[in-house]
Amino acid sequence: MDFFAWSTRRHALIPALPPAWATCGEVTGLGARDGFIVDMQWLAGEITSVAIHSIGGTRTTLKFGPHGRSVSLQPGETLTITPGTH
Repeated sequence: MDFFAWSTRRHALIPALPPAWATCGEVTGLGARDGFIVDMQWLAGEITSVAIHSIGGTRTTLKFGPHGRSVSLQPGETLTITPGTH
């Protein structure tokens, strides 16, 4: 699962997506450390949309391509991000 998301103190999205899958795709319900679930879509190897759902986590940082964003959520909240809308 590390090609979809790699988690330490931040969540790096699609850091090693296989070339055969890079054209387009999506994944939903991906469990991430610190109490989050991630849904994401990509096109041409770039994230087009990511939704992060808190199932107990409150703070994290998302990194996708050249984009990064600190996220603060209350348990049960969801945030959807599209690149360029920081």
